Amino acid sequence: MIVSCLIVLGVWEAAVWRKRWMAMGAAEVGFEGEVWRLVRQEELVGEIVIDEADFPWLHGRFAPGPAFVGVKPWFDESLALLDAEEYERFEDSYDQIARSLSLAGPSGVVSLVVV
Repeated sequence: MIVSCLIVLGVWEAAVWRKRWMAMGAAEVGFEGEVWRLVRQEELVGEIVIDEADFPWLHGRFAPGPAFVGVKPWFDESLALLDAEEYERFEDSYDQIARSLSLAGPSGVVSLVVV
């Protein structure tokens, strides 16, 4: 199963990536094709291959890893709450994801904001 996902860089990461983006020119930054890893401690939850960058947004295809089955219900719940426009409950649900998972790009771990 491959699904689309969107990575939104946190404030600190956005500042770092913006510097990289501006220094090299948006077309030369090279996000496309990069592999970002979603992990739970040492377990691979999945990988995201970046196919589009529009600072500070990165878009890619998510391929679930071995540990995805254990966290899929969290994403299902968060999506259902978001679709139902239950934003306060969504935030609580999403906090569990953000506390439990890490997102690592080629330059290291970043704050987790995956939609």
